[in-house]
Formats: sequence, structure tokens, C-alpha cells
Amino acid sequence: MVLVGFLVLCACWSTTWYAIRLCLTGYPPLLGAGLRFLLATVLLGGISLLWRRACTFPRGSGRHGALALSGLANGLGYACVYLAERTISGGTAAVIAASSPFFTALVARLFGLEPLVARRLLGVLIGFAGVTLMMADGWEQGTGHVGAMLLVVVASAVLWPLYGALLKRHAHTFNPLAGCTFFLGYTALTLLLLSLLGGERLPPLVQVPLVAHLGLFYLVIVGSVIAWTVYLWLLQRLDLTLLATMALIQPVLALGVDWLARDTQLRPEGYLGALLVLAGVGLAALKLPRAHTGPQSALASSVAAAGCSEEVART
Repeated sequence: MVLVGFLVLCACWSTTWYAIRLCLTGYPPLLGAGLRFLLATVLLGGISLLWRRACTFPRGSGRHGALALSGLANGLGYACVYLAERTISGGTAAVIAASSPFFTALVARLFGLEPLVARRLLGVLIGFAGVTLMMADGWEQGTGHVGAMLLVVVASAVLWPLYGALLKRHAHTFNPLAGCTFFLGYTALTLLLLSLLGGERLPPLVQVPLVAHLGLFYLVIVGSVIAWTVYLWLLQRLDLTLLATMALIQPVLALGVDWLARDTQLRPEGYLGALLVLAGVGLAALKLPRAHTGPQSALASSVAAAGCSEEVART
């Protein structure tokens, strides 16, 4: 189930990069992002209330403080991404965001959550080298893309590793569904406040292109309700640094979506870097076989370790 969840999450977030571009054809960036998380919060809140007997709602100022800070960091990160994707394609943004696993490994070590595993760190660095090769072609698009690229760097190198570490520390203390409701609610609040400060206004819905509505709907259901619930569930069962390696897979899939949608901004040789990305993921995520246990993946070993060290929440 853990491997299935990991693959589902990769598929969800790999396609949301392009969905953001669709949403931006009709909605202002910060308001569009805020509506995405607000609607997702309402849906998750309703589901949580219906299943209240099965959900343990977060209690205590410490837990809500962590969720609030995580939502703030996540909201600021998505503000950067939505503003950047007015200029760069979803695939290009996903390529740049693939730097996140390296910085997540450093943040997890600084927070005392996980050690720096040499093999995993080497895999992340190899994958990052592939991302650099893929991004090199993006610079050929002109200096106008540099500012947008830097916005994604801020999100992936600073803000997203921060919220990941905060959630990891408290993930075992709440049900993923209920915790996700509050986390996305704080994210929505951050984005809507930024939108208000930026003077954005909701356009007449009848004038918004259908593709923008469809993009928003996809982001609410697939990119938020499903993806974030699965993320918090996986966070209870996997190392943060291992879970972050999906950011190395997303560029390959996101660039494929761009190619199908004819929205790609990289030249054909830029895709060669995808080979290094896949090699890095393989090294970071797969565990070498042991003589007495046989081959095991890092996903399976992380679940076993989690089961021995603490009682995780049941969903």
C-alpha cells in the first residue's frame, strides 16, 4: 500500500504543474491558489465531520501551531509557484523544484529528524545533476525567465522543506484526513490574505474560460484533497528525505505532460537529463539486497522501522 500511495502521489503532483497553467488562464494567481485550497478545505472538512468517529482531530496548541506554520510556509511556496507559472511552463517549474530533496535532507538533519544517509544523499545529488542538465536549456528562453525560476527556487529550497520537517515531527499525532483539513485551511488563509493585499479580484465566472474552471477543479480534487491526504498518510510511514525524492520523478512526468499539451519550453536535448534523474531516484529509493533478508526497497524498510519505533495513526 505504501508503494501504491507513493506512485499515486507522484502521478497527482506531476500533473498539477500543467493544471496550474490552465487555472491561470482565467484566475489571478494568488486568488486562484487560495480558492484551490479553500475549496479543498471545505470538502475535507465535510468528509472529516461525516467520519468523525474514525478521525482524531488535532488538539493542543503545539499541534495547531505546527499546522499553522506549515500552512504558512506551504502557502508562501505556492504563491511563488503560481506567480512563476505565469511565465514558465509547468514542466520547467517542476524541473527547478526537483532541487527540493537535497534541501529537505539538510533540513531533516538540522531538525534532528533523520540522519544524512550517504547513499540516499548521493542519489539526490545525481538526480539534481540531471535536473541541472534539463534546466540548462530553459535558460535559452531568455533573461525574462530568470526571476520566475528564482521564485520556484525559493519555494523548493526553503519553504517546502520547512513545512515538510514541521509536519514530519507531528505527523504521528493526528489522523491524516483531519490534519490535512487544518493544514490546507491555513494554506488557503495565507494565500487569500496575500491575494487581498495584492488587490486581486475574482473575475466574473461566466467570463472565465472553461479550461480554467477545469484546471481549478482538478487542482482541488486531485492536487489537494487526494494528494495531500495521501502525503500525510505516507509521512507517517516513510522518512521525510525518502518521500521528498518524488520531486526528482515529477519533472520527467511533468515534462511529458507539457510535451503532450505542446507547452514545453525545453529543447529535445534537455530531456537527456531525465536519465540521470531516474538513476538518482533509483539509488536514493532502492536498498541493496542483504544476504539474510533478500532484496528490500527503502519503502518497505522504512515501514518496518516505523512499525518498530512508534504506533502510527490508522486511517
